Amino acid sequence: MNTNVSTAEGDYLVHVTAYGDATLFVESRQADRFVVKSKGGDVSFGWEVSALRRGYEQYRLEAWENG
Repeated sequence: MNTNVSTAEGDYLVHVTAYGDATLFVESRQADRFVVKSKGGDVSFGWEVSALRRGYEQYRLEAWENG
C-alpha cells in the first residue's frame, strides 16, 4: 500500500470488515502502512482509514437544532 499521510495529524484508525467467517485485527500501525491479521483462516476484507486532518484538528461539526 502506498499512502500519503502528510495531511493527517496524530494517530489514525483502521476499520476492517471481514467478508467471511473470521475475526480480524490490526497487528501494527506505522506512518506509511498497517498490518491486518486474521483469527479463523484466510478471508477477504475491506478496510478504511480515518484520521484528523492536519490544520483542522480543532474543528467539529456544528450543533444542529430542528426548528
